[in-house]
Amino acid sequence: VKTDKLPIPDFEGNVRGIIGLSMDITEVKKAERQALEERERLLATIRSIGDGVITTDNAGHVGLMNGVAEFLTGWSQEEAAGKSLSDVFVIIDTDSRKRAVDPVERALNQKSTVALDESIVLISRKGVEYPLAANAAPSHQGSFRIATTCLFVMSRSPEAATCSALGVERLCTWAMAS
Repeated sequence: VKTDKLPIPDFEGNVRGIIGLSMDITEVKKAERQALEERERLLATIRSIGDGVITTDNAGHVGLMNGVAEFLTGWSQEEAAGKSLSDVFVIIDTDSRKRAVDPVERALNQKSTVALDESIVLISRKGVEYPLAANAAPSHQGSFRIATTCLFVMSRSPEAATCSALGVERLCTWAMAS
């Protein structure tokens, strides 16, 4: 129950009475708790995915990152949150060595899922280059509004290829990230 009290002043500003209003906010608190639980489930899901996952808002600013994405980019979730994806996810064309187009920007502009070309490498914050495959997909809220975009990143490094051949990609990806 939420209770508010408001003074009732007379024309001279003296308090002549008090109005009280009580509201049952049980349903509001229940909805808040459900939203928090849903967010925790989402975070647990994103963290458990064996490929790199980065979410952005509809302006391309980093929202969430899992451990694999942190490892590949060299940025922690806390450091990257709110930054432009292009600052955190630095990708170049292997042939020209020029900066590649931000896949989230492309996905937002095209309003559809886009994949990176195979000639793209990610340059981590520490300068390590990772050949990768990646897809960016906008997530729609309702019929038209894009609420968020998810970037899924899979390393194509020799270590990842060995793990794939052994059929233990998820285990190896997390071991490389640790």
